[in-house]
Amino acid sequence: MKPVRIRLSRPAKTARNLLLAALALLLWRGFLGFPAFTPMGAFRQCERRQMVGPAEALDCLRIRNGRERLILAQDGDILEAAEVSRRGLWAWEAHWMIRAPLDGQVQAIPLLWEDEQNTTLLFAVAAPPEANWAEGTMLYDPKGLAISLQFSGDRRVGDFIIARAQRAENGETAALVSDFQRLRDENDGWRRLDYQISVKTARRPD
Repeated sequence: MKPVRIRLSRPAKTARNLLLAALALLLWRGFLGFPAFTPMGAFRQCERRQMVGPAEALDCLRIRNGRERLILAQDGDILEAAEVSRRGLWAWEAHWMIRAPLDGQVQAIPLLWEDEQNTTLLFAVAAPPEANWAEGTMLYDPKGLAISLQFSGDRRVGDFIIARAQRAENGETAALVSDFQRLRDENDGWRRLDYQISVKTARRPD
């Protein structure tokens, strides 16, 4: 007796192939540790690992020639910032996250270098709603060097203004580079830097 061969219709074959493709994709994601497909997805995964959030997403900035992203979010009186980079062709992974407390006043929070040459330092300035401009000075004093950086910006993102400072490329300011390579220090989890910041905001005519 010949075995009975079941012939699938064209729609059934299509459904079967789609199911097999979905299963292969699931296995592939499991092999990679279930990475996120988008920068924001990686940010949410980082929040869940730290058991915080979900915070209100504010912006996703391209940094380091577009290879990485800096995601800013606000969770009440906390500023969240996370570095996200590609992992393979389609996956994204968040390496670091900081949660900086806000005191309800105008304050500037130094983040990290925006470019691969480590010459542009990003700041998030908590500003009143009417302000559209922020400027200030960061005095950094490692080993008595007294390095001064002037920062300014006008890009409004939620309750913050994004500001930038340009580092002079000399031996003294090189001490800044390693301290702001990442949002967080690998050992301490949070930066312990000897710096002071003065900042002000204003409303400029459009």
